[in-house]
Amino acid sequence: MSSSSSNNNNNINFGVSSTAEEVVQAYGASVKGKVVIVTGSNTGIGFETARALASVGAKVFAAARSQAKSENTVKRLKEKTSAEADVHPLELELGSLASVRKAAAAFLALNLPLDILILNAGIMACPKAYTQDGIESQFGVNHIGHFLFTTLLYNKIKETKRARVVSVSSLAHYMFNSRGILFDDLGTNNDVHHYNRWERYGNSKLANVLFAKELQRRFEADGADATAVSLHPGGIAETELQRQPGQYGWDVLRYLPGVISSMFTEPGGLANLKKIPQGASTSVYCAIAPGIVKGEYYNNCAVAKVNVNRFNNDEAMAKRLWKVSEAIVASK
Repeated sequence: MSSSSSNNNNNINFGVSSTAEEVVQAYGASVKGKVVIVTGSNTGIGFETARALASVGAKVFAAARSQAKSENTVKRLKEKTSAEADVHPLELELGSLASVRKAAAAFLALNLPLDILILNAGIMACPKAYTQDGIESQFGVNHIGHFLFTTLLYNKIKETKRARVVSVSSLAHYMFNSRGILFDDLGTNNDVHHYNRWERYGNSKLANVLFAKELQRRFEADGADATAVSLHPGGIAETELQRQPGQYGWDVLRYLPGVISSMFTEPGGLANLKKIPQGASTSVYCAIAPGIVKGEYYNNCAVAKVNVNRFNNDEAMAKRLWKVSEAIVASK
């Protein structure tokens, strides 16, 4: 099993080159029968994450933006695993808080536990746009939609022994965010004043990290046997995150020093782009491996030691983000 960074929690080393399949081969026996939701399961690392977990007997709800996309994902998952795979559709459009509420209600109506929630869906470096609720799209989809979905499922997660919530963040939380959460210009009422697509992406990805931190603090305050973590999946060139026109234009130039620095410090280097099977490995690892450190930010199947935003452990910022997020969803 190829690795350039090691995990000290067990005797198996995983790293830059590890795949989701290798992770489930090591730990898949613990997943059989577990209930899993994967958002953004229809493409890229979300599909590979759902496939890997379904292949070892998890009951997977393949959340996607429309019922048709979700049903098609279920069909493809069965083709890639087994016709008997325990996979199910779940319509979830994160850019619509009404859809988020509907999806959470649909899942809760099934009266199932929720062992693993993988918040994988996201958009990257889009032109300025807003969600159906008037929220700047990257913050709205990448953070607020997932925030509402998780909080609506919070009690179910809390009731499930050893539940895990895995938030897929990005190295962008470090490379494209030097100011912390942009509280002074979040753009929650169709009113963004200053827009740089990469800064906004970094803002939403830092929100993912801080959300996991505060979620873990709340689990512990409530005595819940649950774990929340965030992660960077790696640089992956073949996902739909690359679909936006003009992503690598002038907007990104102001961040070149940080990008170049990261190329030399990131394990494997930024130029060592992962394929989708490698990109899904840390998500699956955080979802099922033993010894996961509660509240931490992971990279290459280990707690990240480099390229970590200075605000990652800012408890006051994490608490403020939670309160602001609560107010946003309550106002919509």
